[in-house]
Amino acid sequence: GRFGRPKSSHSSRAARRYGLPGRHLEYGEEWAACARRELLEEAGVETFELELGTVTNAVSSRIGAPPGEDFHYLCVFLRCSIAEEPRYLEPDRATEWEWHPWDDLPSPLDARLGQLKRSGFNPFISSGSSL
Repeated sequence: GRFGRPKSSHSSRAARRYGLPGRHLEYGEEWAACARRELLEEAGVETFELELGTVTNAVSSRIGAPPGEDFHYLCVFLRCSIAEEPRYLEPDRATEWEWHPWDDLPSPLDARLGQLKRSGFNPFISSGSSL
């Protein structure tokens, strides 16, 4: 299988890193609804066959970092299929969509995607946990 992901364009710490669509849940939002909303907003695609992929624990702490720059997130990764090519709907966040084999992703990866890759998770093996 091939894995599609956007190349970031913003000027933050994650600038010019390859990552995944999606950010945060809205208050009270279910995981599946969030994934569908984010993919529609960021790439203009409808999802189907949505299922739980994996959950990772993302902790970042830097010695001497200003208050609020450390974080601890639970990152929920959902697996889905799409029937159309993604579009560039947020040019301030992503400059392009590319397709790469999971075993040959370009670098640099953003923190979430890098952690997911290092965890050994394979997005092409179904978990069987439909949402």
